[in-house]
Amino acid sequence: MSVDPLAPRRRPDVTGRWAGADLVLYDSRSGRLHILNQTAATVWFMCDGKASESRIAQELGAAFNLGANADPAGDVRRILSSFSAEALLEGRHDVGDRGNGRVSAQGSC
Repeated sequence: MSVDPLAPRRRPDVTGRWAGADLVLYDSRSGRLHILNQTAATVWFMCDGKASESRIAQELGAAFNLGANADPAGDVRRILSSFSAEALLEGRHDVGDRGNGRVSAQGSC
């Protein structure tokens, strides 16, 4: 699969380490930490510049065996919005640095 300029792509200078069930990201540009739950971590790893938002939502639904009432597309949209607000993505999803020095420990990012 080739790189899609519209697909979300994580910044390569953001590093991550597992801490139990959570993925802790370190943004070297801002010096901030971000704690991701399993759902957000799954989305994070799929932000490779190749998978579209809809593809990520499909994969998320399959990975977590979501029921009929689930809204994986909405979940992905909210998670990507959070990543963008924290300037963790490149390309069209990068909305710039809105840093305030806080550690992001919300449910999705």
